[in-house]
Amino acid sequence: MILAVLALSAIAPAFAGVEGRKNTAIVLTGATIYSFMTKNDRAAVVGALGSAAAWKNYDDARKKSSRQRSQAYHPAVHRTTRSYSRPKSYTASHSAGYARPASYTQSASTAQISELKNKLAKLETQNVELKRQTQISQLQAQNESLKQELDRQKTLVAGVKSDVAASRLHSWITAIIAVLAIGLMLGIGKFTKFGK
Repeated sequence: MILAVLALSAIAPAFAGVEGRKNTAIVLTGATIYSFMTKNDRAAVVGALGSAAAWKNYDDARKKSSRQRSQAYHPAVHRTTRSYSRPKSYTASHSAGYARPASYTQSASTAQISELKNKLAKLETQNVELKRQTQISQLQAQNESLKQELDRQKTLVAGVKSDVAASRLHSWITAIIAVLAIGLMLGIGKFTKFGK
């Protein structure tokens, strides 16, 4: 889509007037913004360069049209100034210093593109950091639940140990009572035999 718009913008200025060049520049700028929003970097860069060139063509055409209109209204003044104009070598050497080169607008567009890319990279970094912090908080919550489960298991083990200890104590007491009962019964038996 961007390439089709660029092809039309290359052909259109040959036939278009000032308003046509302005419309071309607006369409190219819109296509460039769309490319930035859809993260199509190559088309965005090409569109930005094309937009800069289209806006420059529009500006040049507007200035040329303005000059032609002023010459049409004041032909005598322009004839007079033409007859007393400065030499071409002087005007060529001095006017070059005041004209803004095409590379200026292209470098400005490139600077805007790089600034947008830097902002996008910062947003991606922030997104990664937020994801990492979310994962850390989730891991901390899992760790906390595991600690609680471990404490519960420790409590259960302690209860089982106390039950085992109580069971052993009961077994010992039962064994001691049985031994005492047997001893007592044997002692009573001996005593009765001795009494007879």
